[in-house]
Formats: sequence, structure tokens, C-alpha cells
Amino acid sequence: MERVSPQVCVASSLPTPPKTFYAIVNRKTWTVSVISRGLMIEESSCKEIRSFLKQEMGKRHLMGSALNAPHNQTKLGEALKQLENAFPRVFTPEIPREWLNHCEQGLATKINYTYTQTQACKRRRLNGRPASAENIDPVTQPCPFDRATFYVQSKRTMIDTLISPLDIIKTQRPLRIAANDIDFGMFKEVLKEDKVYDATMDRIMCRIGNKDIEINHSRKFKAAALSMYERGQDPISFVVEECQAESIPSR
Repeated sequence: MERVSPQVCVASSLPTPPKTFYAIVNRKTWTVSVISRGLMIEESSCKEIRSFLKQEMGKRHLMGSALNAPHNQTKLGEALKQLENAFPRVFTPEIPREWLNHCEQGLATKINYTYTQTQACKRRRLNGRPASAENIDPVTQPCPFDRATFYVQSKRTMIDTLISPLDIIKTQRPLRIAANDIDFGMFKEVLKEDKVYDATMDRIMCRIGNKDIEINHSRKFKAAALSMYERGQDPISFVVEECQAESIPSR
């Protein structure tokens, strides 16, 4: 891969966003326009930053990996440090650190997702199968969750987290992680550990189409995750919200 040399990006040519802009950190999608506006740079410079980070992630063998795994988070931290050192006039102290951390993680996730989708298309072409997920038989070709990421945000605590499928399978890792391998009970336990979910106060929700659906048992969890994944949603997103008084479960 050709080495990308960082260029000086002058951020001051663009207006500073209002403080309310930086207050929104739990975005489902970190688009180029959002990243560019927050960093106060042109979109062409954002692409340059993305190319540099992709190279740093590649050097650390992060491409196609579960980025939220502890050992990969350490490597990703190193890559992001190199990114900030390479573009000191972009990653400035004037930008709130919390927003910047989420922005960098979102950018890395976007890079990783694009890479995995490209590799998946290449494998399908090599195997003589169409790239479209609509042509894959879910029985003979179970949807693989190996490269998926689960994103969960609590509206009550405003805490969010990312979960790898490897963290929520009970058995030894299969060759391909399918919907039937992920466990709803373990999913809730991880959310509790990350202070995102409290079974006595919260309920887990997701949006399928134009409907908000409560995820209250394993079948719904697997069906919702499979539906979002097959539609190309990345990350697979759930929301934790506070139960109404009459619906709070008893201990």
C-alpha cells in the first residue's frame, strides 16, 4: 500500500460549530460531513485523515478485527495517537475530548466496516455467488456475525457501549458465528457490566422499519440482530430506555 504523507490541514478556515454540536457524542453514524464539521476541515482533508488512519490500523493488523476487543483497543489507541501526532493542527485542545474520542472510534469503525464489506464481496465473487445478501439462503448459508459490532446506548444514563459477538456466545467459537450462536442473557450481562442496563429500571428497544420493538426475550433479540445485519446496518444498534412505572419488572 502506498504510504500516505500527512499534509497540513488548516482548520481555521471553517467556522467553529456551536457548543451544542459537540454535546452530541452518541451518534449512530459518523458521516464524513459530521466529522469534517467537528474537526473544522474540508471533506478532502477528512479523506486524507481516513487514509492515514487506515494505514495505521493495517500496520497493527486491525482491519477486519473486532475493534472493541481489549487487545485491539490497545492497538487502536496507538493508531489514533499516531493520527493525532500527524495532524496536530486538526486534533487540537479546543475540540472537546469526549467528542473527539467518539469521533475517532466512529471513524475507525467506519474504516473497518468498509474493509470487511469489500472483502466479503471479493469472497463471494471468488466463490461464484452474487454479492447481494438477498441471494444467500439463510439455512445453508447462515448469516455470519464474525465482523459485526453491537452498539447500545442508554437514554437514562447517556452511557453507550460497543459489543463484539465474541463476548456474547456461550459455546466455543464456531467457524462462523450465526444468529443462533449469540446469547441474549450474555448480551444483557455485558450491558450491566458496562453500566448501560439495569433490569429493574430499563428495557431494551430497537427500531425495525418504522416500528419500535421491545427486545424482551432471546427470539426477538436474534431476529432483530439478524434483520439489521442483513440490511447492512453497522453497527447493529439497540437503545436502552427507562421503563414506565407500571412496567418496571419486580426483583
